[in-house]
Amino acid sequence: AREGATVAACDLDRAAACETVWLLGGQGSEEVAPGGTHAAFQADVSEAGSVRRLLEQVQACFSRPPSVVVSCAGITRDEVLLRMSEDDWDKVIAVNL
Repeated sequence: AREGATVAACDLDRAAACETVWLLGGQGSEEVAPGGTHAAFQADVSEAGSVRRLLEQVQACFSRPPSVVVSCAGITRDEVLLRMSEDDWDKVIAVNL
């Protein structure tokens, strides 16, 4: 952002994405991106439909698809693998991969 990139911040927690945009100097809303303003979005990256909607929203907001995508989504469920529930395992794999 300091070097002129327009940033579309996304988080499962919309407030966290808005905070990121605010820290970058943007307004933190999906509706205010034209003119190079950063924008915040909410999506669950473990759900394919949610990711498709996110990409559609970003493209509509910025009038073009993203040039660079950085995914740093990741969760942990602290437990020894043999004692981890199947639901926790599935969620970790869905988000992290």
